[in-house]
Amino acid sequence: MTGPDPALQACELLVDYGAFRALDRVSLQRGAMTVLVGPNGSGKSSLLMALAGAVPAASGRIMLEGRALPDWPLRDVARHMALLP
Repeated sequence: MTGPDPALQACELLVDYGAFRALDRVSLQRGAMTVLVGPNGSGKSSLLMALAGAVPAASGRIMLEGRALPDWPLRDVARHMALLP
C-alpha cells in the first residue's frame, strides 16, 4: 500500500500490569479496519489505553501518522485522538 501513513499503527505491543500480561505482541495492520470484540478481561481496554498513550507499553511501538507516539507533544496527540473509558 502506498500513500500517506495511516493515522495509527501498532507493532508487537506488550502491556503488563505487574506480573499480569494484558497484551502479548498485538499489532494493527497497515490500512486495515480493526474491530475489538472479546470477553471481559481479554485486553480490549488495555489496547485502547496503550494506543492513546495512557498506559505504557512494555515493548513494541505505536506510530501516529508515521511518527512514534512518545515523540509527539501531548497537546498534539490530543488533537488527533481522544479516549473516553
